[in-house]
Amino acid sequence: HKMLARSMRPASMALRAASRVAAPRSFATTRPARISQEDSDFLDELAADITSSDTKAALENLRRIMRKTDAMKAEMAKPLHEVDWAYYRANIRRPGLVDQAEAAYKQCMAEFKTLKPDFSKEIAESDAAFAALIKQAEDMKENSIVATAELEKELAECRAERDNIVNLTMKDELKNNPEIAAEIEKEIDENNWLTF
Repeated sequence: HKMLARSMRPASMALRAASRVAAPRSFATTRPARISQEDSDFLDELAADITSSDTKAALENLRRIMRKTDAMKAEMAKPLHEVDWAYYRANIRRPGLVDQAEAAYKQCMAEFKTLKPDFSKEIAESDAAFAALIKQAEDMKENSIVATAELEKELAECRAERDNIVNLTMKDELKNNPEIAAEIEKEIDENNWLTF
């Protein structure tokens, strides 16, 4: 059992090394990938109109997702490193093991090249999801502009009332509220007096 394990150790090391070379790359990058200038400008414009910390955080998350997606696309475009089979043949003592690993690897790569993956459905779903998010953000921006205008109008009215209340007379108040004036006149006509 120990001899078998010992004899298999170089083979497993070779397979691990080969798989590391052929394995899909990590998409982590040393610096964030750039998103298109148009997307960046749009996100900056949205960020300028946002006051909520939750919404700002969601927008930054969207920006990170877009950068990660662009980084993945750039990484996928790079060619894979070739496996140095001669190095493994020179360093692995088990006869035929590297040849088997190389044959299996080449078969996998040949099959991979014949694949014609169709991601059009996923791309369409992703585009639709992003379009919905962008539409939602544009609607929120538009609603925010309308709400801000209404609040500014109400604030101006409050300030005007505050400034006018200092010089407000009973005559002005009754003129501004004719229904109260009519009620007072009615009570006077009916001799409905309040006494304290």
